[in-house]
Amino acid sequence: METVTGFVPAGHPLAKKHKIAWADISATPLVVMVRQGQSRIEELFTRSEKEDLNLNIALRCESAESVKEAVRSGAGVGILYYDVVKREIDRGEFKVVKLAGIDLTGRSYIVYLKEKPLSSIAREFLALLRGAVRRQYSASCQLF
Repeated sequence: METVTGFVPAGHPLAKKHKIAWADISATPLVVMVRQGQSRIEELFTRSEKEDLNLNIALRCESAESVKEAVRSGAGVGILYYDVVKREIDRGEFKVVKLAGIDLTGRSYIVYLKEKPLSSIAREFLALLRGAVRRQYSASCQLF
């Protein structure tokens, strides 16, 4: 599973709140990445439990780096997969902001034909991917 993360510059007023209340989400400018049509982030919002959400998409960018730069410039709350902004979060450049009441967990799939045997390298790669997913899932489910 991939976790979508809201993030702001470390000095942003929302960085101290750590969470945007449900009532404030529609008033919060969001910066998302989109390649063709609707972004995956917008699809996740659409599938959220609350169907009456009106998103305030301030900016749609074509790359993750563009989203980060727009957030640095104060355009709004960035929305990207956690792994894409992890380095900047670890360095203290960005702070994570949770969007209350919205599950922004995406799913990734590995697709292959069972009828067609995988090469030994492909089997090793598949085992590596599955192991990484298990480690990530177990780490995210630990109690604090």
